[in-house]
Amino acid sequence: MEELSYDELAGMVMKDVVPATIGRATIAWNNVSQSVYYIFQTLTGLDHDAAKAAFFAVSSDRSQRDMTQALIEQKLKPINPKLAKRAMAALGDVNGLAGKRNDILHVVFAATDDPKTASLFHGRGHIKDKSGSELISSVHQVAMRSLQAASALLEIASEIMRLPEFHPAPLPTPPKDIFQLGTTSAANLEGFGLLDFLATMPPSPDEEPQ
Repeated sequence: MEELSYDELAGMVMKDVVPATIGRATIAWNNVSQSVYYIFQTLTGLDHDAAKAAFFAVSSDRSQRDMTQALIEQKLKPINPKLAKRAMAALGDVNGLAGKRNDILHVVFAATDDPKTASLFHGRGHIKDKSGSELISSVHQVAMRSLQAASALLEIASEIMRLPEFHPAPLPTPPKDIFQLGTTSAANLEGFGLLDFLATMPPSPDEEPQ
């Protein structure tokens, strides 16, 4: 098999830079949405499936964040005002970043085979006058900021989960002597466990003694 030249290999890599950068920014924003969801689920107290059904029934990212902010105000602020303030500030940062994410998502990219010549088919928002490496760098910066925002939200979600008001109650501890009933060890595998009776069928009426 003939080996590819350096220029051919470089060309293959270059063709992936633009779509990979745009895709990375999209996935990074998905991480933001997921992090917001974890705060929403924790504050509602719903199980995972019910929380997902409610949260993602609302198709607007902004509306999902608005719901979560309302829960922070009502459920978290009375318990931990400082953490609530951090959570509101983190969601505010996401709201400020959302416009730049939309610029990337709702624009048509042109000349994507080479990041040096990448351009926009039509201008939009903070990237409207950019092209080439400057354009790709701007998209990359949005991805990095999104990942930072997601990380901050996850940290806040973790702190909320550790609060006694939102931490699931532990299962009650069974009495220490529960396994001492019937036998001196754990449940008898050959019988009825704690009762230690043999696992035999009761006699039929015809077999009962007269």
